[in-house]
Amino acid sequence: MKNRELLDTKLEKNKVLIAAHQGFGGGNIVLNTPNAMINAINCGAEIVELDVSRSKDGDFFIFHQDLEPRHLMVPEKMDEMSTKKIEELYLWNNACTPSVFHVSRLTEMMNLLKTKDVLINIDKFDLIGKELLGKLDEYDMEDQILLKGRSEKPLLDMVENHNRNYMFMPVVFNKDDVELALSYKDINIVGFEIIFSDVKQIHVQKDFLNELRDRGFFLWVNAITLGKNFCLSADIDDDLSMLDDPDKGWGRLIDMGFNVIQTDWTPMLKNYLVKKGIS
Repeated sequence: MKNRELLDTKLEKNKVLIAAHQGFGGGNIVLNTPNAMINAINCGAEIVELDVSRSKDGDFFIFHQDLEPRHLMVPEKMDEMSTKKIEELYLWNNACTPSVFHVSRLTEMMNLLKTKDVLINIDKFDLIGKELLGKLDEYDMEDQILLKGRSEKPLLDMVENHNRNYMFMPVVFNKDDVELALSYKDINIVGFEIIFSDVKQIHVQKDFLNELRDRGFFLWVNAITLGKNFCLSADIDDDLSMLDDPDKGWGRLIDMGFNVIQTDWTPMLKNYLVKKGIS
């Protein structure tokens, strides 16, 4: 598979990779900012996940649309605001106080991360699609960029027909999703993000996961919990790991066969992996 040298190097060095959800924030370090990405890398993340939104004028920013009332204290969504207005707003920190930081443009973030030994997971890719692909082409960072999107035919068609061979990770909810993605022979699929609500589902059985890993695919699990009834890994999550026993959470996910864990708690997961001799 092309453009995966950095990924393979990291997988050879560490049995389990840490993907930092929107970087690692807290205090005056706001998520989805350059500082949050640097913080995550310093705490042990091999992958940083970031969200991309677009202004009304069509410019790309690093921001999770729908979180404007929390991080910008405005009711409008990113795609309803002009670039000028977005750039005038300050991000609010965990103390509910405006920081000195603004929303970053995509170009600012990519220029920073290009200098770092880190993989970049572009989330919300399937919501923006072709226009974002064209913009990413300007950075010549195929060895770092990892695109993520649902395993659905329109998106798979678009990725296959694009003239750059980006690493791609389908988001799958069942075995059929996996098989659909694998039917596209010209997509540079390097792994799968596997969503499950029950450990009895076919696509999270150990034999099936081991088969995928034997074929050279990494297996990404999303351990973050975003709120009530919003867990993507059958409640085997960050909360269980942090508040009860990491062996019951992160450890169990690793035992199931996952070798990339997305988390909101990068340094704690790193400490756990080091303690277990996994990282």
